Formats: sequence, structure tokens, C-alpha cells
Amino acid sequence: MIERWDEALDAVSVLVDPVRRSMYRFVRMEGRPVSREEVAEATGTSVKLAAFHLDKLVEHRWLRSRYDQSSRPTTGGRPPKLYEPTDRRVELSLPARRHDLMAEILLEASAGDAGGITERVRHAAYERGRSDAEGLRATGRRRLGPERTLAGATELLAELGFEPRRTGSAEVIMANCPFRPLADTAPGTICEAAEAFVEGLLAGLGGSGVDTVLDRAADRCCVVLRRSSPRQL
Repeated sequence: MIERWDEALDAVSVLVDPVRRSMYRFVRMEGRPVSREEVAEATGTSVKLAAFHLDKLVEHRWLRSRYDQSSRPTTGGRPPKLYEPTDRRVELSLPARRHDLMAEILLEASAGDAGGITERVRHAAYERGRSDAEGLRATGRRRLGPERTLAGATELLAELGFEPRRTGSAEVIMANCPFRPLADTAPGTICEAAEAFVEGLLAGLGGSGVDTVLDRAADRCCVVLRRSSPRQL
């Protein structure tokens, strides 16, 4: 549920501090619970300062914390404290805009014609992804190979909020689904649109040797990028 304007503004103001913002980004991108010591090392700060900022993020529900009972106690006799992101989301627009509300209305209105709507949505999503990526491709550049395709797609998907993560040399998953809660409302249409968008993005980059795969999961985007097997190249 999207928060009210005053609540959203209060939540965003907590992230104005650049050090706190970098800590929040680090925790989100790690994909696992992290300790104060790890955050301090990653951001070049003291453990005491990291603890202050992390607890502020917990207070405002950007992070949650727990004690790691499986680890050895710290010098203070307590187990180490671990932090991980919550599912809080904030959208702030001045003046107010509710694109999500109109999108939900359109999805509900098209529910009786899912087949035809899905095909049109896939086509529109593909074209949007292609046009968004073409600006990054220099005129006359030769077609990208698999590694440069994955690297270019990862960079662009990060800017779009997908939080891409390399899980190995041949795969990229997206830790965040920018289309929630619409994907929860109409997973068939939205997930296929997301796949088509990423396919268009790869085409716009001039990429080759990388496939998009629908692999639905509750805690991330349904689209996965994988290098094609040799017989598919």
C-alpha cells in the first residue's frame, strides 16, 4: 500500500544524508543480512557511526534488525546484530500523481480479454525497452557479445530500479520488481510485459548470446538473464 504524502516525505527525508543512503544501498544490494562491521567497512565509517545510521533506518522501517544467535557474542557479550531491508516502498510526487491507480483500473477492465491485451502489452513493452536502450548504443557499433550484453543490461536495469545481481558468470537475476503490486494483481500480463521489456532492452543494446527467462519467485523480479547455450548461438 502506498503511504500518504506526509508519511512518504518523512520516510524519504531519512535518506537525505549521503552516508546513510550509501549504507541503505549496501544492505539492499548484499542480498543477505549484514553486520554493523560489514557496513562500516563497505562505507569507510566507524562501527559506532554505522550503528547510529543503521538503527535510524530501522526506526523508520527501511531496515529490520535481529541478533545472530548462531554467532559468537561480541565483546559486549551480545550476539552480533544483523540488518536486512524491509519491503517498505515509498512513492512521492509533487503534485500528487497516482499512475498505479490508473494502471490497476486498466488491468481490471481488461481482465475479460487477457489474451489479446497481453499480446498488445508485450509488443508495447518490447518497443519501450528497445527505445530506452538504443540511446546507449553508439551508431555503427558492432553487435555486442554475451559478456558485454550482460554488463550493459545490468547497468541499465540498475538505473531502472530492478537491482540486478550477477549470480555467476552466466546469469543475472533482478532482486527487485519495479512493477509490484501490479505483478501481484495480474502476474500473467505484468510478468510477460516485464520479460518483453527486457527483451526489447537487449535488442536496443544490440546484444547477442543472452536469453530472457521467466522464472517466477516471490522475493524478486520474474525475469532472469542467462547466457545462451553454445548450440543456441
